[in-house]
Amino acid sequence: MASMNKAILIGKVAKDLDIRQSQAGADYCRLSLATADKWNGEERTEYHAVLIFGKLAEVAIKYLAKDRQVCIEGRIQYRKWTDKAGVDRWITEIIASALTLLGGGTGKGGNGGQPKPSEPPVAFVNTGGELSRITLPLAGACLSPCGRPTSPPAP
Repeated sequence: MASMNKAILIGKVAKDLDIRQSQAGADYCRLSLATADKWNGEERTEYHAVLIFGKLAEVAIKYLAKDRQVCIEGRIQYRKWTDKAGVDRWITEIIASALTLLGGGTGKGGNGGQPKPSEPPVAFVNTGGELSRITLPLAGACLSPCGRPTSPPAP
């Protein structure tokens, strides 16, 4: 049986990253990604919990901060835990496998973590434990769900 678990979200980082270390000592981070949608003429904001592990987490820690616009690709995970009061809780998370740095926000690093206006967006893709950096060839280009650069639609 064929199946797919894939989420692609474009939004802004809602607050600074929550950076943690695993028991093995590897960095990982959690972020809240805000996406906006209009429904019946009213704008609605949704907040998505995103977990980023490994080398992709290192990239996120270096370049992402509150208000930075980013495209996150990953899989959806549902998790249950019991809080301190003994109540069962559920959370829906996106486990990131790729991120593309887009415009907007302050970011971190040189130039506020932003690409210079003349620089195309940069995508980071986790491929089998290895992190690939892809410079997108066109302004406004994006990665297809298979991770290949695609051109935006013609005007």
